[in-house]
Amino acid sequence: MREKVLRFARKATQDQYFSNWIVNIVDEKGDPITVQELKTISVNLDMPNVSIVDVAANIKLEGYQFKKASAKGYSDFQKQDYENIIDVERNFTNLIVWQSNTEPYQYQYVENNNKFGRDRINRDGDTYNNHATITFVYTKVTPLTEVETVDSQQYGVNIQMFDYDQAIPGLNWGGYGNGTANEGKIKQGLVQRKLNDEGIPVSNKTEGNYREGQALNANFSTKTAEGKDNSNYKGEANHLFRQDKFNENQTFYYSSFENYAYWNGADPQSQDKEFTVYDQIGTPKNENAYFYKRGNFMPYNPIVAGKFSTNRNLRDENGKLLEEGDARYNEALYKTQWATSGATPDEGGNNYQFGMVVSANFAQLENGKFKGNDMVYEFNGDDDMWVFVDGVLVLDIGGIHDAHSGSINFATGEVQWYDCKKGGTPQLFTTTLEKQFEAAGEKTDEWQTSKTQDSNEKYNKIFSDYSNHDIKIFYMERGGGASNCKMKFNLPVMPKNSIKVAKTVGNINEGSYSDVEFKFKLYVESSEQNIPEGEKIEKDGKTYQLVKNEDYQRLEGSKVETVKIENDGIFKLHHGQEALFQDIATNDKQYIVEEIGVDQSRYDEFTVNSQLLDKDENIIKSETDGTCIVRTNPLSVGKNAYVNFVNYCKSENKHSIEIKKTMTEGQKSDETFQVQLEVGGQLFNGKYSIKKVDQTPVIENATCENGIINLKADEIITIPDIAADTSFRVKEVNLDNNRFDNPQYSIQPDDYRNAVIDENGVSGNVSYGHNVQVTLTNTLKLGSLKITKTITDDSKVDYMDGDPIFTFKITGPNNIEGQEPQVFYRTLRLSKDVGKTASIIIDNLPIGEYTVEELNTMRYTCTSDNPQTDTVQQNNTEETKNTPPTEFSFTNQLTNEDYFSHTDVVENSFKIGEDGTVTVEKHKVPEGQVPDGTTPVQPSNE
Repeated sequence: MREKVLRFARKATQDQYFSNWIVNIVDEKGDPITVQELKTISVNLDMPNVSIVDVAANIKLEGYQFKKASAKGYSDFQKQDYENIIDVERNFTNLIVWQSNTEPYQYQYVENNNKFGRDRINRDGDTYNNHATITFVYTKVTPLTEVETVDSQQYGVNIQMFDYDQAIPGLNWGGYGNGTANEGKIKQGLVQRKLNDEGIPVSNKTEGNYREGQALNANFSTKTAEGKDNSNYKGEANHLFRQDKFNENQTFYYSSFENYAYWNGADPQSQDKEFTVYDQIGTPKNENAYFYKRGNFMPYNPIVAGKFSTNRNLRDENGKLLEEGDARYNEALYKTQWATSGATPDEGGNNYQFGMVVSANFAQLENGKFKGNDMVYEFNGDDDMWVFVDGVLVLDIGGIHDAHSGSINFATGEVQWYDCKKGGTPQLFTTTLEKQFEAAGEKTDEWQTSKTQDSNEKYNKIFSDYSNHDIKIFYMERGGGASNCKMKFNLPVMPKNSIKVAKTVGNINEGSYSDVEFKFKLYVESSEQNIPEGEKIEKDGKTYQLVKNEDYQRLEGSKVETVKIENDGIFKLHHGQEALFQDIATNDKQYIVEEIGVDQSRYDEFTVNSQLLDKDENIIKSETDGTCIVRTNPLSVGKNAYVNFVNYCKSENKHSIEIKKTMTEGQKSDETFQVQLEVGGQLFNGKYSIKKVDQTPVIENATCENGIINLKADEIITIPDIAADTSFRVKEVNLDNNRFDNPQYSIQPDDYRNAVIDENGVSGNVSYGHNVQVTLTNTLKLGSLKITKTITDDSKVDYMDGDPIFTFKITGPNNIEGQEPQVFYRTLRLSKDVGKTASIIIDNLPIGEYTVEELNTMRYTCTSDNPQTDTVQQNNTEETKNTPPTEFSFTNQLTNEDYFSHTDVVENSFKIGEDGTVTVEKHKVPEGQVPDGTTPVQPSNE
């Protein structure tokens, strides 16, 4: 082990003493760590008790963090017997140097205030060294890793951060309830059921320093009640929500139970107002309480690599013990460091008084569904959390409490929350959106009935399809101790004063995409005069002006692209895309959207926001080119900012893509192959069927995942209902290139002669009126080996004693991956007519390494190498047909002339079955002849 000498200096009035403390520096495996620089540490005689952590801080080891110190070879502290050495290794946390002048020459080892050992300082000339073996263990510091996060601001999700000097309102306003039946429970009714005109919650009761009717400006507003800047407001934040979750179904997701989040925006001079979200999790305290044994939300407290809590991750978000099989069971928890804002010295530098407001506008899509899922907002955490929708309190998880959860389902209209006393089992409570609005005095007459049952199997009233709404989440931590926050919502959010146009092709293959482009124009209500003809629409006494030369955002899943509308005012979308226009018009304006150039021979039905359009009023047919314009009625930016155009294909415009798998002529295989399919530029996730070439069904109406479909030879995949002009790409993947040649692609009919066939498969666009027929052909790599037998010239062969017969054991690869090598036998019989040299060629062998061994005979001895090993190369394609067989040559000498040869020989030959398995067959070799060709492997003699 590498020794590190620490020198302690004891300063006196007239002299100075030095003593050395020899320490072994090792990593967690016990391997030594090299230390270059020596240190001298001064000890104050008035405070000779030295923290080992402080001592270790003087040892600079880049990339390492001190973990613990141990001592071995010390004396019992109580006995003061320096001759009786204890060899039991023990950890210690403090070192006492020169306890008093009566015992100046000793070290004392302390573990958490328990003095357990003494170590005599031995003098060696002018130096003093410790006797015990001291070891410092360091752990390798693993850098913190950051999670990729969403730029939520660009989607219209805004986050405001607040920091309080103290708990406001006071702790008795919806307090924790220590020692009462409400200990740790939710305290509902703390705020009124509606936000005030400034969009701020209002206190509903007088307690502590808050009175009934008082707005919570200090907590959640940029201004005070007097209209001055609120010093508690620290700025807008961004990048809290995880990108990977957003990529799945455009879900905004953050959980302190899974990721630690730090916000460095409290400093007014800070230019960085974004969250840093880590893969790691953190906790504010080392105390033995369940809520410190999981990830916490402490946005103003950073965490640092190597700075761990003594607690481990042992509890889930509901306080239950994690199962040992959980991926994050017993994971290290990082200890929060001193807060960059609002640090409380009494709380170890933690900031337990802060607030956050998350707000967004969103559209209620058809039946409350988004990307096929219920539109839902979910929360779990503490303390106060209130969710207001359209200014109405819908979810109330107020008060100082333990982490509790709740949700709002906009598809069912159900509101849920769980509550329990500290340490109790959470109990489910429910209400509805309708009841919450009615309790606030808001009407729900224009709402619609849900088509999805809630947890009580009821159909509730929900928002009308494609109506505009806003959501505001007010969150506070003010109780001290633990802090938790989990937030998840998949709402189709939009920035304020924006318009979003979406495109859908309604009756194509479910789960597939179409990248056929559709053209649109946007007209916005205008008071301008002299608008040129062709750039305006006049409707019901209002004029709508064409939007052109403006930027907009084209959205597709998590992809965002900024595009400019040119002077013709046309913007383009394909199925699944949206166009977001910001600051084009205010909420009090109206707008009209047109889809132009629609081919009437391909699309015959149109809806906008689920409403079937009037063919006379909203569909303007061209009299010359067979196209039409699909036009909306005037829509309000403030009420219907989301508009979804759906076109339905005529039956003639629904095509199939067929993919057939074959083997090269003469070959068969029962293996499973994989095809990767892209439709509309996306991995296919729609419906498909598989049948055999004789039309026997194999799989019907299955759903593809990530574009991968399995099939066997002589099977056909059928992908139905694909619109004309949709792009496609078919590629075989995960093929065993050691056993198969690259697949050969072909496509029919002739309408697809311009399709591209290359190393990426076959690709093209669906031709109107013609189904796609792709054939993938596979070829097994096969080769040959040649066995040549020679009898030496000095061997006097008397054929009257019987023909010389030689049998070979051949071991080679199986055609089925993972199976044992196949063994088969070939017998070569030399006759008088053949002579002393003959050969056998065995064709159609799986390529690879083969071992040929000549078996013992009665009359002849093999004088050449035996066995022999070599590699069979491919020779069954046009490019490889001139590759010669791999040769194995054996020479024998007649050594036992008194024996006769057997007259009957049974030969074990082999055959490759349809599933690729090599099987052995027995054939009798006629006397005086070579094998008669009855096996599929035709030998030849030379």
